[in-house]
Amino acid sequence: MIIQNILSSNLESNIRAQALAIILKKIHTKLTEKKKKTILFIVIALFITIALVYNSCKHEVFRDGKITVGIVTKYQFNNNNWLGKYSYEVDGEKYTGGWTGDFFKCPNGIEGCVGKEFPVRYSTENPEISEIDLREYDKRKIKPPRLW
Repeated sequence: MIIQNILSSNLESNIRAQALAIILKKIHTKLTEKKKKTILFIVIALFITIALVYNSCKHEVFRDGKITVGIVTKYQFNNNNWLGKYSYEVDGEKYTGGWTGDFFKCPNGIEGCVGKEFPVRYSTENPEISEIDLREYDKRKIKPPRLW
């Protein structure tokens, strides 16, 4: 309605254009702010959802888990952290898991204790969900924050 009034008024054309430009800029700014808030809300909601799913999966391992033996198969540096991988077997089927953490060596000098056996707790409902217990090196693992 305001735009129609400006267009139908007797103002000079360049003043009319300036007035329209100001109004359109305000509309664009409001839409941009709404978009930013919407995107921020979506990102926060997505982060919370992922964290809750991750935590519930890990909680399942400790609630309904069993223990087997796993072997550290790989240990390497990547993006400011050390990444470890391990393999384990459940009912004849092989699975793998991993962790992120700080650097450590076993007493024999092997980085990340590659080749050494450690207990692995896995979910009885889904054996792909697991966590290795690195015993005295477990404090080197970086654990995500718990949300509850």
